[in-house]
Amino acid sequence: MTCKVCRISCALLCAAAVLLSVFSCFALNAQASDCSLTLICKHQENAVPNIEWSIFRVGEKNNMGEYVLTGDFADYPVSLEDIDTASAVQDAADTLESYVILDNLSPIDSAVTDENGTAVVDGVDVGLYLIMGKEFVSGETKITPSPMLVEFTQEQISAGDLTVYPKMTFETVPDTKTKFGVRKTWIIPEGSADKQPQKVVVGIYENGELFKEVTLDSSNNWEYFWEGDPSSEWKVKEVNIDENFTVVYKQNETVFQVENTFVPSENTDSGSSSSGSSSGTSNTGTGNKDKLPQTGSLWWPVPVAAGAGVILIAVGCRMSRKRK
Repeated sequence: MTCKVCRISCALLCAAAVLLSVFSCFALNAQASDCSLTLICKHQENAVPNIEWSIFRVGEKNNMGEYVLTGDFADYPVSLEDIDTASAVQDAADTLESYVILDNLSPIDSAVTDENGTAVVDGVDVGLYLIMGKEFVSGETKITPSPMLVEFTQEQISAGDLTVYPKMTFETVPDTKTKFGVRKTWIIPEGSADKQPQKVVVGIYENGELFKEVTLDSSNNWEYFWEGDPSSEWKVKEVNIDENFTVVYKQNETVFQVENTFVPSENTDSGSSSSGSSSGTSNTGTGNKDKLPQTGSLWWPVPVAAGAGVILIAVGCRMSRKRK
């Protein structure tokens, strides 16, 4: 009778362990699975077709709960800290978009909006994503999609209903050449003025191709101007950014701003005010890292799966001994 009870108990334990293992696998797969993202493009209630959209996974949370750049973006001197305003988030998106275009990075997926202004891209999972559209000219109008940094949480991925409404700008293309400019600015903490380079080299790109490299320093007031085709896509990229500096690329109509911030090492004592060139900007201080929403991780299946494995091993050993 006792042996029969033992056999029944072993069978029940095996069944329970198998069920837990299967359920855990399903749960882990649900966490790792990706889903689709729908982009809906409209301008004054009218659908905007023929816009090519691409998505890139640019970041994830580290052990401190802060976002860091990963993958192809890990080595770029772009900081995701202190992004506590909409304009700061947009600056980061613009900067990463420039690197994508000029370094020819490959997206996770791409799609073109149809006659309804809708595009669907696949491969979205938990993390921080750059969503960007390709600028193009239709007739006399230049359509410029605004890049976006968007976080997708586990809850959103599990729900599987991701929809984004991108912003776009529409402008009439002049029929004559336009004057463009690039300006260098610095954010240097007090006591670190000696860390500012004496000059920088910036590449100017037209439609992804190098147009010209220029040197910016105090002799030209850290700026340069040129005339170019207004229908082209113009970008700038600083060459060989010094260590401990981050960069932000901003654009105000036809003028590009390349902003470098010196980030002291942890053992360096520095203040919060800025110094540097006459075109420099003021340091606005540190931001709130909690502005970026937190994402959850589904960790409970891991110990369950491990426990199920231990139960299976224990039952297996007991049954093996009984056969001898």
